[in-house]
Amino acid sequence: MNILVKNVKPYSKGALRAFFDLEMEGLLTIYGCTYFVKGESHWISMPSKQYKDKDGNDKYQPVVEMPAERLTKLRDLVMPQLKRELDNSPATKARDDPAFNQPMAERVEGGRAQLIREGREWVVPDDLDEMPF
Repeated sequence: MNILVKNVKPYSKGALRAFFDLEMEGLLTIYGCTYFVKGESHWISMPSKQYKDKDGNDKYQPVVEMPAERLTKLRDLVMPQLKRELDNSPATKARDDPAFNQPMAERVEGGRAQLIREGREWVVPDDLDEMPF
């Protein structure tokens, strides 16, 4: 059975680095898997649903669950595909651009802020009425 990594969406918040889907050809597709990196450790997680416990703290309930040893094997199978997709992602390439790490004040020319998104440069109009949406 082929296992394909699809719809990789780079994301950076805490240890979270990406969302992605797993397609097990001819069997099922799992949407909303996550990829995490913390220090030298990296791991994937199956989809989960956020909820609040009785004290108001954020908790996560797995939507799909599998034994840890199988999840480790799955991670080892998909990690090369996932890293390749992330390395080729326009959003990842934009983050590698030196301008991405400059403070916003250094990216403003003539009163127009330049934003970088998915490897393309977007300009925010001075007048919000000029916005196309």
